[in-house]
Amino acid sequence: MGRGAYPLAASPAYRNKRFAFLGRGTHQGWGVTTEGRAFCWGENDAEQCPAERPGPFSAISGGDKHGCGLLTDGRLDCWGSGEHFDYGKIPGGPYTAIASGYFHTCTLNTQGRVQCWGCRQGGQRRAVDAGQCDPGAVADVRFKAIDSGRQHSCGLTGAGAVMCWGSNRFDQAPARRIGPYSALTTGSFHTCAIRKSDSGIDCWGRNHHGQTGAPPGRFRAIAAGFTFTCAIKMDGGAQCWGEDAETFTEPPPGLRTRGG
Repeated sequence: MGRGAYPLAASPAYRNKRFAFLGRGTHQGWGVTTEGRAFCWGENDAEQCPAERPGPFSAISGGDKHGCGLLTDGRLDCWGSGEHFDYGKIPGGPYTAIASGYFHTCTLNTQGRVQCWGCRQGGQRRAVDAGQCDPGAVADVRFKAIDSGRQHSCGLTGAGAVMCWGSNRFDQAPARRIGPYSALTTGSFHTCAIRKSDSGIDCWGRNHHGQTGAPPGRFRAIAAGFTFTCAIKMDGGAQCWGEDAETFTEPPPGLRTRGG
């Protein structure tokens, strides 16, 4: 897709900047500098990917036509299409975590409770809403982390249980998995988590490309894409599984890469 209408690779103008962390939307990439300024590359048909957003941000996440950043004072800054969001109705926070799906964004407040927005079109619920904007039974649960897939979200409790809400068409959003787990991630229609007991990985949900077929081993971090999953091993190496249709034989011109 980087050879099509919009680039997936960061612009050369960004390559000399020092980034503290990265974020992503459906078709966008984000880099947040050590000063908290956000730079975006990718699809921008609804102004969901401005070249720069001042922040300062401590976290950033994007959906299909919107982006949201968590400001360092705990407030939210959101932008892009108003098709799914009424930005004026998002409470001021403070919040400690943020995660976006295709049509929704969820946050954790300072007590660890979740609140979600989106899924609306013209003031009405969208047909695509499958409950991802309504945490329902988990609204009073205290989470320490959250992540959002296409139409579902999951939270990680202090005890290490994973609890989910939203679409469960492929069993990607079970009401509860005991674990205990130390980290979680959500893909489009699948979910994975790292077990506390042995640092191995459990995955569940749609597996049409092998994205839930986690390899054996011990891991310390994990992230899911649309139909694939990658994890960082204890020795710092990366291992991925799932769809591998988009393969670059060489990096874009001028892009420096590191082995691993």
